[in-house]
Formats: sequence, structure tokens, C-alpha cells
Amino acid sequence: MSQGFQETVAELELTDLARDGNARVKILEWQKLVLGKRLAIADRTGTGVETETPDLKQMLAVVSRRAGVLGQEGQAIHDLQSELDVGRVTAESYPQEAEHVGWLEEELVEVKKQLQQEQVATRDLEESLKTARDAMQRNIKLTSALKGELEQPRQRMKYYSSKGRETRGDETGLGRLEKISSPYIKNLKSTKAKVDKRLEASKNQVTGLEKDLEAARQSIKARKRDLASLKLEIDDEDERIRLLKAQLFETNRLIQLEKEKEKLEAEQMEIQAALVGARASSSPDLGELMQREAQVDASLSQVEEKMVATVLDGMRHAEYRVRFESSKTGRQTGVNYVLVEDLEKEFEDLVVEKGGVRRYYCNKWKEEKVLHDDGNIFVLEFKGC
Repeated sequence: MSQGFQETVAELELTDLARDGNARVKILEWQKLVLGKRLAIADRTGTGVETETPDLKQMLAVVSRRAGVLGQEGQAIHDLQSELDVGRVTAESYPQEAEHVGWLEEELVEVKKQLQQEQVATRDLEESLKTARDAMQRNIKLTSALKGELEQPRQRMKYYSSKGRETRGDETGLGRLEKISSPYIKNLKSTKAKVDKRLEASKNQVTGLEKDLEAARQSIKARKRDLASLKLEIDDEDERIRLLKAQLFETNRLIQLEKEKEKLEAEQMEIQAALVGARASSSPDLGELMQREAQVDASLSQVEEKMVATVLDGMRHAEYRVRFESSKTGRQTGVNYVLVEDLEKEFEDLVVEKGGVRRYYCNKWKEEKVLHDDGNIFVLEFKGC
């Protein structure tokens, strides 16, 4: 048998389910990466900000949405960490999977570091934007104050203008009006030039911040694509990981049923001992004890039925896994095979019998002791027969 085919053989060890309180079903499988298409995540920040106008409210809205996206990315990282934790549990039972999960964890740590750096850069941009906004507010207040100061000269000019119309022929009055209004007009032009210069500087500063924020947004989009790629590789929708989780779930469920069965058997023994004493002494509690015994027997039967169903469910998941990996291998000569349908028919009776499964297969395949898979059967390997 080739080394490649030996690596495709899964191992299922069924121990004495009644005597061993820590009975386990081990299903050791290999893992392979299935690289899919990279998931393209759309930009959630919406359209860009117009760079021709100093619209700070629109800029602040972009920063606010950016903060919301960062929060969602933090949640995505948390979800990805949870999935890696599940993958780590799987890797403890499947050594070949552990190497890939470890690689994914390293990638995730690196992406987290990069994302933290982007978040720090975004916070710096927000602080710079706040500073620019404060400067703009100061300029607006200054402009309003200047408008108030200029209102008085404007009113005076209107007054002198009206007076000038009354004394249009009086050149002395017009000269005096021009002389009085000239300093105010000059001051107004100078103030307007200063305000325009400040507004232009603020506009340039906001434009620079817009460019920096756009660069940060593009960098974060790249990080999101990397995160999506990592998440895709360990997605729960991956058929192999889903089947591994299903097998682990059925195994844990079987262990819990074993514990429940042990408790019921212990309670059954206590009731039977009490019944012996009650019958000997004609105790009035005899009827109640018999009723409790019947209830425990019914519960024990239900637990055994659940154990049978759980083991069969685990076998179905494992059967699909084996067929998934080794269906390309041809039927081996000199090897005994058993169909899954035949195995299921006999397993229901054997599983509730103490040591029945192990004894049955060790006797039936005493020479080979190994059942292999050609794509249509279930793989079993028993040790210590």
C-alpha cells in the first residue's frame, strides 16, 4: 500500500461504551487548504469629499463614517478570532491542520498590527481636521466682527451720500465726505485681503487633509481585503471544516450521553437494592420504588437510543470525509471491504452490548484488522485486538 494512500486512511477507535466512562470516538482526518476567489469588499465610506470647497461638515461626516467602519472592522477581527479559536480546537485532533491554523494566526496578528497603525494615522488626521475646523471658526468669527465694525462706516457713508445729494453743488461738502470715507474704504479693502488670505490658507490645509485621509482610506481598504481573504480560508462554509466540527460535536455529545447513562445506571442499582429491602420488609414504599425503577428504565432506553443515533451521525460525517479525499484511489486487491449500509444495520445492536463492536470486528477481520475505503465504504482501524 503506497504512502500516499496510507495518509488518506482515517482512524476510528470505539472503546467499551458501558465500562469506560471516558469513552471517546476518535476520527483523525487530514486537512487541505481550498483556496477560493478573493472576496472583494465594497468601499463603505461613500463618495469622496469635494476638494474645491472647504466643506468641513462634509469632511467631518467622512471621518465619522470612517470611525464606524473601523468599529465594524474591529468586530470582524473579533469574529475572525473566534473562528480561529474553533480552528485551534480542531487542530488539536488533526495535527496537519494545526500548521495551517498557526500560519493563519500569524497572518492575523500582522494584519491586526497594520490595522492598528492605520487607526492611529486616522486619529491623527481627525485631530488635524479638528484644528483646521477651529481655525476656520475663528476666521468666521473675525469676519463677522469686521462686518460689524464696517457697518458703522457704511451707515455714515449712506448718511453723507444723502447729504451730498442735498448739497450736490457744495464742493467743500463733497471733499469733506471723501476725506472722511477714504480711511474706512482703505481699511475695508485691507481687512478683506487678510480674510481672503486666511481663507485660502485654510482651504489648502483642508485639501491636504483630504488627500491624507483618502490615502488612509485606500490603505484600510487593502487591509480589509487581506482580512477578507484570511476569513475566506477559514470560513465555516468550507465543507471539510464543517464536517470536522460536526464530527467533534457528535463526539462530545456521545461523551455527555455516556455520563448521563452512568448516572442512570447508578440510580437504577440504588433503586434495585432498595426494592430488595422493601420486598423483604413489606415496606409501603414498594409501589413508589417500582414506579421510579420504571421511569429510570425508560430514561435509560432513551439515552441508549440517542447514543446509537449519535454514533451513526458521526459515522456518516466521517464516511463523507473519507470518500471526499480518497475517491480517486482504486479498489485495493487482497483487502476486505464492508459497505456502510451493512455496517449501520449491525451497529445498532452492537453498540449497546458491552464490548460488542470491538469483539465483532476483531473476530470477523482477525487476519486483516483494517477496513479500507474505495470511495463507497467507511474506514475503520482497530488496535489492540
